Amino acid sequence: MKNKYLPLSEKKLISLCKKEDTEAFDELISRNKEKMYNWILSKARDEHWAEEIFQRTLIKSWRYIKTFKGGSSYSTWANSISRNLVIDDFRKKQRSKEQSLETVPENSRQWIDFCQQAVSFQMEGRELLKLTRNCLDRLSDNHKEILKSYYFDDLSYKEISKKTGCSIGTVMSRLFYAKKRAKKIIQTDKNFKDFK
Repeated sequence: MKNKYLPLSEKKLISLCKKEDTEAFDELISRNKEKMYNWILSKARDEHWAEEIFQRTLIKSWRYIKTFKGGSSYSTWANSISRNLVIDDFRKKQRSKEQSLETVPENSRQWIDFCQQAVSFQMEGRELLKLTRNCLDRLSDNHKEILKSYYFDDLSYKEISKKTGCSIGTVMSRLFYAKKRAKKIIQTDKNFKDFK
């Protein structure tokens, strides 16, 4: 099937993204993902962390694409988001070394962090874990599988690709939309709001 977005300029793609055209956003990411990921990897210097920053950059850039003024390329703008995420994560890691973390299964830690960032609250780790697992149960099978593989099984994109039989690009896309859907559930769920 012919890609109708292929001949479009980046400026036109961004204009469509601002109208919430997710396929235009996929094309924008497809054109820039290698450059963006390599830049992030050069700063994070850890493949797993770089993948996480990359995904969070995609989520954040989609959320704020309407604020993009076009004074630079999309990748330059997105990398400024990545840079801030790297700095924030580094500061959090520094603080976490000074604080004792509650005993939570290590492979669930990133999921808990994701949920806490979604609604900006502090909650006891195991209570949050229980609520977020309920969130997973409300997702489609594809979204549930990919989030569990990424957060709970701690699998890389390549490992998830092999497990699901999907291309790495499909894995990245599904993970992006699964996180978006999970975040919406978390932000609108009464149980989470009660803990703010």
